[in-house]
Amino acid sequence: MLKDKTRILVTHAIHHLEETDQIVVLKDKRIVEVGQYNVLMDAKASLYQLITDYTVNQGKKEGGDSGEGSNEQEEEDDTTQDGNDKEVTAIEKKDDKAELVAEETMVLGGVSWRMYNTYAKAASYKYSLAAIAMFVIGQAVQVRN
Repeated sequence: MLKDKTRILVTHAIHHLEETDQIVVLKDKRIVEVGQYNVLMDAKASLYQLITDYTVNQGKKEGGDSGEGSNEQEEEDDTTQDGNDKEVTAIEKKDDKAELVAEETMVLGGVSWRMYNTYAKAASYKYSLAAIAMFVIGQAVQVRN
C-alpha cells in the first residue's frame, strides 16, 4: 500500500538508520547533514559522532563503566618527580547528560495517586470523572440484578 509513497521516520532509534534511503540530521533546529547512511558514516561528521557516542554509552550500560568513552578527551603527560617516572592522565567530560536514551526506573507496589492525577489530567478531568461515574453506575446495575 505504501510502496510508491514517501514515508518520513522521525526517531531516536538510530539502529533503524541503516535501512533508510535518505537521512536528514538535525542539530539545534538546523539541517546539518543529508545523505545515505554509508556516505554520512564515511564523512565522519555529525551522524558518525552520534552513532559512536550511542555505541559507547550502550557498552557502558551493558558491560559496566570503564571510565573511558568517546565523550571524554584523554590527555597523557609524562612527568618526573623525585627520579620516578609517573604517568598522569587528565580526563575531561564534555557533557555528562549526553545520552540518547535515559534508563527507565520501575517502582514495585501500587500506583501512586500522583500517577492517577497525571492520567486524569491527560484525559481531562471532565472525561476522567465521567468514566469513573460510568464504572460506578455499571457496578451498581450489576449488583441490583
